[in-house]
Amino acid sequence: MSQLSLSWLGLGPVAASPWPLLLLVGASWLLAHVLAWTYAFYDNCRRLRCFPQPPRRNWFWGHQGMVNPTEEGMRVLTQLVATYPQGFKVWMGPISPLLSLCHPDIIRSVINASAAIAPKDKFFYSFLEPWLGDGLLLSAGDKWSRHRRMLTPA
Repeated sequence: MSQLSLSWLGLGPVAASPWPLLLLVGASWLLAHVLAWTYAFYDNCRRLRCFPQPPRRNWFWGHQGMVNPTEEGMRVLTQLVATYPQGFKVWMGPISPLLSLCHPDIIRSVINASAAIAPKDKFFYSFLEPWLGDGLLLSAGDKWSRHRRMLTPA
């Protein structure tokens, strides 16, 4: 194994090994990704701060279990829409916000927005692609605009 001389630092000869360097690169990569995810989460929370939210049921679970798939859940959802007529934010766990828009004017502005402003979620729609292909529902950008204009009556 090659010898690395660090005598100028006051250290004796040391056997050069790639493992500490590999460990340092891996730890740096992991730290960079954690910091990028943390910043993206903080930025997302800052942007969603303007939307009201009902009181959380639990600090960790957020609003999960608040609206059950029963008649009682429908009553709770109707009460939420009456309380927050423009829209509201609910948390599905500690890191996943869900935005519910209720007012037709707000929904219209989101639907009419360009793909750059309101992009489709690739993770969600990727499950539908094998069944539906790349039609109007799954396409984006110019292709979506072309297909949508063909379907819109003049």
